[in-house]
Amino acid sequence: MDLTDNTLDTRDIRKHVEEEQDLINCMREDLSNCFDEELPEALRLECATQRENALYILKEKVRELVSDIISQAEDLHPWSQFVEEYEDEIEDFLHGALLIADDYFEDYTEQMARDVVWTGDANWNAWPLNCIDWSNAAEQLQQDYMDVTIDGHEFWVR
Repeated sequence: MDLTDNTLDTRDIRKHVEEEQDLINCMREDLSNCFDEELPEALRLECATQRENALYILKEKVRELVSDIISQAEDLHPWSQFVEEYEDEIEDFLHGALLIADDYFEDYTEQMARDVVWTGDANWNAWPLNCIDWSNAAEQLQQDYMDVTIDGHEFWVR
């Protein structure tokens, strides 16, 4: 998922959150395994050098897992916060509501107009179509949308 995309689908966001949470849970299980199985096994080694080497390797593995878990959780936070905050508020959240980036909304408005008012061979770069104030049209269309923010990025959604 990329917050710089022009559009996002709530189904994709939800799927991303679930997949990332599953990944974090797997890393937590690996971390637990380090303490439940690998640590006692390393401590049972009779040779001090082997025990020290095993404990050093285990320490590095634990350090890497903790770092990965923290990094994944930080990356996931804005997405999971968005799902938690808007899942019940956005009507079509589960079925796929489209989020439109604020800086793309004017282009989206023009494309939507083209899709709705297609006039066959109309030249959109000629009069009267090139006279449309797309900024004003976008502002009026936004009246039907809700403004949402994900990690400082503004989107519009119905």
